Amino acid sequence: MKDNKKIVLVISNELKHEGGVSNFYNTLFKNFSSKYFKLKHLKIGSRQYFFNKVIIKRLFYIFFYLFDLLKYIFKLTFDKKIKILQFNPSLIPLPLLRDGIFIIFNKLFFKKRTIIFFRGWKMPTLNKLIENKFYNYFFQKVFLSNNTIIVLAEKFKLDLGSFRHAKDIHVTTTTIDKNDIIYNYEKSQKDKLNVLFLSRIQDLKGIDELIEAIILLHKSSLGKDFIFTIAGHEYVKGHIKYLKNKLIMNNIDQSYFKFTGR
Repeated sequence: MKDNKKIVLVISNELKHEGGVSNFYNTLFKNFSSKYFKLKHLKIGSRQYFFNKVIIKRLFYIFFYLFDLLKYIFKLTFDKKIKILQFNPSLIPLPLLRDGIFIIFNKLFFKKRTIIFFRGWKMPTLNKLIENKFYNYFFQKVFLSNNTIIVLAEKFKLDLGSFRHAKDIHVTTTTIDKNDIIYNYEKSQKDKLNVLFLSRIQDLKGIDELIEAIILLHKSSLGKDFIFTIAGHEYVKGHIKYLKNKLIMNNIDQSYFKFTGR
């Protein structure tokens, strides 16, 4: 039977990459079902095997980017079933430029419907986009004009409200596959609740707020009911040591928290 389904081309980091974007689309691809559409993926950006090799990653980035761009143009030229493009930039200069060039090619030559799913949100970048006339014009014409927008918080939707071309904005959440959750049915009420923080150790990921929350818990009667496991690599050298010392300086015993590293 001939497959007449239209294609939504999802353009993001490769699906074996670390992080929330790949996790989201691995879950979506596994569970997506539609009579009318099917999903296909095109990888863009840095490769996972260079994740820890920063210098090599930067040296090869432009070559991978040009290869991805050529593959993108080829697909849009010859695969007429591709009707919708979904991009996944963060509100950070490099991802905006990276995805922006792809979107411009589509606007000029292919005219496919476009969904922009903003994955990360950086306030200094947003402020520059608002204040600088050139950045503002580029951002609105490329990312907001005639595109469907998805963000991860109501606040981000409000932030975009200051741009007149931001019309079609939807709020969603990150996701996990509930089948990946392992339940410990033998847990007794006397056991401490182990809370896992799994992310890059960086202020943008909410680690500083978590540390403040742990301190507040221990100032109340609830602190001893929890253990916090903080897993992930530090973005700035010495940040984990700083966070550990902050907890210790607030008289929190190290049996109530642990940093596992990468």
